[in-house]
Amino acid sequence: MVRKRGKIATVGILAAITLASFAVWLIPQNTGTVLVTTDHGVLLDATVAIHDTLRESLDEQYGLMLQGTVSSGEYAEVAGVISDHVTSQIRTLASAESPSEWVESYSQYIESLRAFNSMIRETAVVAEAISAGEDISRMESRIAELRALSAEHAGLSDTARP
Repeated sequence: MVRKRGKIATVGILAAITLASFAVWLIPQNTGTVLVTTDHGVLLDATVAIHDTLRESLDEQYGLMLQGTVSSGEYAEVAGVISDHVTSQIRTLASAESPSEWVESYSQYIESLRAFNSMIRETAVVAEAISAGEDISRMESRIAELRALSAEHAGLSDTARP
């Protein structure tokens, strides 16, 4: 029952994130198109909100996987979807033509998202290790490192805001 509720909650959260992403990011991939925005703070705030939601969803599913409530295969699927959303957020910020006073803040937040995406990949490695019955204790430190790096870059982004 908990497993079913967790899947439903995750799907609901990911659907909300997808809708929010389309509200901000309406650019087809690989076209060289530039996102034009007049309020760069709002775009960055929207990206931060989406990132926070993705992080919460990933943390919840990761915890459930470690408890054995969610299988490593199910977790890998969720991690892949979340990683795709993070990549789209990176593209959104990278394609926005920001004025010079916003460049550093956007750049730091892109690095935060990249570190978060690396953390997602590391958690997928943990999922594989769990399914293979391997010890995951040494992997947890790398995940914590990447989580801290993501938070550090997010803080630098916030500090660099005009």
